[in-house]
Amino acid sequence: MPTLGPMAQDPYAIVEILRSIWSDHFMSIQDPQSVPVDFREELYKEGVKYRIGFFKSDGYVEPLPGNQRVIGEAVEMLRAKGHELIPFSLGNIVHETARGIFGTVYADGGARAAEILRDEPLSPLMEPLRAFASMHNWTKDLGRRRTRPHSRTTKQRDGWKGKSRRHAEWAFTNIEMLLTEFGRSSSLRATRRPSIQ
Repeated sequence: MPTLGPMAQDPYAIVEILRSIWSDHFMSIQDPQSVPVDFREELYKEGVKYRIGFFKSDGYVEPLPGNQRVIGEAVEMLRAKGHELIPFSLGNIVHETARGIFGTVYADGGARAAEILRDEPLSPLMEPLRAFASMHNWTKDLGRRRTRPHSRTTKQRDGWKGKSRRHAEWAFTNIEMLLTEFGRSSSLRATRRPSIQ
């Protein structure tokens, strides 16, 4: 299973790995797209208490039970260390994801998707996608007109509304880190703050 970041038997080994990687901006030299950040010892000192947001599921892809258990155990361990743990909500990510996908996949009326799916063996669950993509534009337009009061065209700025809402939630809860079941915190950062993954 792929993972983001280093894996080790305990957190102390990960800290040592990150110290060596982040010394002398090593990461930014090797990967120009990464932000040049030094390892900040003051963030790792004993006795520093943080406000940490967490969620066990994003409501879209259900994580494995083991992942949920690990988040639960981490939350309890962090609470025992005196940190403040705050449940974090991603909002209606299912709706936002579906709108974003349909807005990008069908920006050309589904012509490219129909071309790609034409001779592909598909699961029965995917057949409606092929059928919709293969419809003539006038049929799609007719359907659009009949459902116009209930739907609207997806625009690029609509895709950013969900991200903006999550940034606002991050700022409102005033959390300093986000504990997730997999690496999503980098896309949620409203400011350059440390994140635990």
